[in-house]
Amino acid sequence: YSINDPVLRYMMDALAADRMLGEITPQAYSFGDFEPGEESRKKIEWEAKGVTPILYNVPADSHDHSSLHKTLSVWAEIYKDGSTGKEGIITSHALTRPSASTQQDDFVGRVLWALSDPSGLPAKLFADFTPAPTLEWLEYFTEKRYQFDDLERFGVKGYAPNEDVKFSLLDRPSTYDRSPWMNLTPCQAVVGWDKVMFQIARWLTRYLSSPKFLLWLVQHSSHLHEQWNYLIQDKLNGFNQGAAGTHVSSNHDDVADTAPGSLMKVLWGLLLVRRIRLSPSMHSSYLWIDRFKEEGLTLPLRLELRDLLTPKIALRPSHGFANSSETITERAKINAVLSWDIVLSTDDVSAFIDDREDNNWIIALPDLLEDFQVLLIDALEIMKSLEDANEQMDRSHWDLPSIAPHWQNRSYHEWTTLIELVRDSWLGLLNEDCDRAKKVAVTWFELPYAVFKRLALFSACKCERIESFMWVNWLIVDDGWWLWSSETQRETMRLIVLKAKELSNNSRYKLEVAILTGPPRTMFRDDLSKDKWVELVDSSIWLLLAKMKEGGAEFGSSETKRKFDQLTLKYPEWKLQDHERDEFSHWMTGTGDPDYEEQREIDIPPAD
Repeated sequence: YSINDPVLRYMMDALAADRMLGEITPQAYSFGDFEPGEESRKKIEWEAKGVTPILYNVPADSHDHSSLHKTLSVWAEIYKDGSTGKEGIITSHALTRPSASTQQDDFVGRVLWALSDPSGLPAKLFADFTPAPTLEWLEYFTEKRYQFDDLERFGVKGYAPNEDVKFSLLDRPSTYDRSPWMNLTPCQAVVGWDKVMFQIARWLTRYLSSPKFLLWLVQHSSHLHEQWNYLIQDKLNGFNQGAAGTHVSSNHDDVADTAPGSLMKVLWGLLLVRRIRLSPSMHSSYLWIDRFKEEGLTLPLRLELRDLLTPKIALRPSHGFANSSETITERAKINAVLSWDIVLSTDDVSAFIDDREDNNWIIALPDLLEDFQVLLIDALEIMKSLEDANEQMDRSHWDLPSIAPHWQNRSYHEWTTLIELVRDSWLGLLNEDCDRAKKVAVTWFELPYAVFKRLALFSACKCERIESFMWVNWLIVDDGWWLWSSETQRETMRLIVLKAKELSNNSRYKLEVAILTGPPRTMFRDDLSKDKWVELVDSSIWLLLAKMKEGGAEFGSSETKRKFDQLTLKYPEWKLQDHERDEFSHWMTGTGDPDYEEQREIDIPPAD
């Protein structure tokens, strides 16, 4: 029959009449044939009558309906076999790349239908398949291809009709027995997984070495489901005990069933302890400040502040690419897929810096110094675990160019708020107790990160109790590493400008000897030419000596004066830069900055 045959027209008219009377009628479906080139027209004809067509191709000028007959026969065999028939679909297509699916051979649709079996048996077969099905399937499992009429397939009943409902295999309404109860004191806040969801999760844990899977999980989660914690940790334990399989398919982009490298283990570990930010904290720093102004620094507010400022990492897709070399590092492979930033639990941390003039906040800061310092150490430990920091290097001088307030500090990076809070808390302590402030500063220099060296050098500029011999010893230790390091460049030069004129003869001699010795060769690349190295050493020595003179210090030896005069004569173009620019390892200029007009280059076109 065609849509225009009398029998079908009568049936369609009857359905239309029922709808006009307000009766709820089930969706009507029909198998319909079409000849090549007529598919769109046939679909429109059926849908105009309120019928969803299931179209199949018939050769032109023929009555060959064999496509329909064969399809019905195959589906009958599958249905007759129950879950075994669906497992046959999984066996046939699990290792096929889903991108090869077509409208004529929609095996992706068949696989999804098979996986939705509530017994979970086809999904278990998929999860355990050897070799593991490609991660490409994830894209199709999360595609919102299902509508309200598909709810019953997943055992969901009782919902009012809603044409706007869209869901996928991995993101769908739950059955009533798995939904949490509404309760003022809930004991379970998450929806339990069914057997299908659990098996799909098991399949994904075979890809713990894949940064693509980790990025997908983070991007699609507002919080980590408790069963993920169990599955991921159990799989990691299995790898550690050597119990994992080694089946690998060479045509897969991501290798399954292989132990993650050391860096991927760190990332998974951070996820399990909730140190990867899946969503910003529900608590607002502005609301915290409002409560603080009313209540003062109570214990609950102090604990909440720690939660708000807890350092985490945020993952985002990377725009890099992996080298095809076999010697590529794990870090490079990961960075080809994702990158990370150190962030804090809340994303409005600037409120704590903007409110620094509030008197109650100023009073409370010294009591919070230890809290802020512990949080800063946590942030640095996370960086170290991700190979972004060590005892001589961290990102602080890039993300916060100056410990002292300066317009080069752009506040682009959330974690630097912790540095500023540590600084402000110490300044508050300095006003209350100079001796304690000195002890804190001395402790800072002993801590194994460059940012604490910077804080210690900054404190030497502010605290009169820190004797000159102490900060000179800080600079010349380890062959003068912190005297020459770009990590501490800004704070070192500020200290020399502000305090060098107060040096004792002995301390001045030690400092000048260290400067004239020049930076250690190990701090720089091995491939520098001899001429480049000589010029680099000369410029480094000249700049520090020029900073000493800028601060009003007199050279303690004739050798130092002679060296400075020689360099000045050799390089007459060398001058100290405005705005202390030469004290920074890098410099940014934009609209509104003090040096913006100085940097502008205006090219006037020639007159006609």
